[in-house]
Parts: sequence; structure tokens; C-alpha cells
Amino acid sequence: MNRLTRQALYCISVGVAACALSFVHSRRVHAQQWSKAVRPFTATLTTNYYRATGELGMVTVKHYARFTDRSYYSSASQTYPAPTDVINDIIDVPRGVRLITDPLTKSVMTFHSTSERLQSVVSDMGTESCPDGIDLAALPRGNDYFGHKTLHYVEQVDPNSIDDRWIVPDLECFAVTATVTFKGARNVSQANSFQEGEPPGDLKAPPSDYVERSPRAVEALHIKQSKGRSFVGDTIAKRWEAAYLRRR
Repeated sequence: MNRLTRQALYCISVGVAACALSFVHSRRVHAQQWSKAVRPFTATLTTNYYRATGELGMVTVKHYARFTDRSYYSSASQTYPAPTDVINDIIDVPRGVRLITDPLTKSVMTFHSTSERLQSVVSDMGTESCPDGIDLAALPRGNDYFGHKTLHYVEQVDPNSIDDRWIVPDLECFAVTATVTFKGARNVSQANSFQEGEPPGDLKAPPSDYVERSPRAVEALHIKQSKGRSFVGDTIAKRWEAAYLRRR
């Protein structure tokens, strides 16, 4: 199973934090795919995660923005089975930083990197580039989506898993609908809104009253202020802490 499929199905059991954010690559792409400017837009996506029994396990909503310079913004939350607090993820490619913010505690965690590394991270996300080796001209055409043509892309990852997407080739194969299945479990994503054009620049920066804190400090403060709700959980907070301290 490829990383993108594995991550999507992993989300069914672990919650929105692990789904919304990742510090590993989802797949491999050619370097030239991220060396150029891209068409900017904003979108809202809803994803339903179903267990193999057919039971709905989780619903997430993500507000998404792509910038011309490959910078990336998402604001994600779980809406079912119980609402969770919002997690904001900002990748500012020219500055070489990744910011994760917690609106409840007014905290920001800054992860330092390089522009080249972050270009690669963004391009390897499942929404950001066409897969290697894909022949777009050979794919069946679907209906237009807000003025953009869509193509039907299906990958039989292995005998048990299928990645089925309607992609927009003009937008680096952004998927307006996607269904990933594995042994009966599946997640179904749908883009509910779309607006082409450069997103507001202030999305790249946290509010001025947010305080820089480490991931474990944010986790502890979030639990305290929410009277028991975790932000991302201890396991993820520890992993983020290691990444946070690595480049300080």
C-alpha cells in the first residue's frame, strides 16, 4: 500500500490531528514538478471516514489555500463523532518555515527548514502534484468543475486497495472528489467550495497576539484550558517536539 492510501485509512482510528498534518512525504514526485509557480486557489473539503463495517467513523472539514509560490495553508477540524478544536497548518515556502497554530491557547509552533525542503514536502502531499508516470492524455474526462476540466484517475495500489480520484490537471491534479479504499474501509473526500486567485497573504502568519510555544507546552496548556481535551495527544506532541527542537 502506498503512503497516501495508508495515511488516509490510518485517519479512521486516530483522529483529525494525524490526518491534517504530516511530517513525512506522501509520495514521490519529480523535482521539476515543484520548481515552477502554480495556479493559486482556495477550497473547502469534507472527508468522511468509513470503517470496514460501513460505519461512519469520522468526518473532517478542511479549509485549504494554495499560493503561487507553493506555500500552503489548511485549517482542519473534526465535526463527527464529536467536534474538535481547529488545527491550522501553514507552510511558508519562501521563508522556510512551517507554522502550526492552536486558536484555543493562542499558540504558534514554528518549525524551521529550508525553502527547498518545504517545496518538496508540499509537492509530495496528495493534493499538490500529479503522480509520477501518469499519462493525463489517456485518462477519461469528467464534468467541468468551476470552469476546470476533470479527469478520472484510478490506481489499483494492491489487491486490497484502490485510489479513485477526479482530478483537475490545470491545478496540479488537485482532487475535487476522492475515494480511497482498503479491505472495505474507505475515506470519501469532496470539495464543497472553490475560488481561484491568490489567497489573502495574512493566512501565512498567525495573529499578532499568538505566543510561540513548543508542542508539548501547547499540549499541556490546551488540556488545562479545555478542561481535559487534548490538542493532538501525547504521542504526536512528542514527535512534533523532536522536530521542533531539531532546528532551533
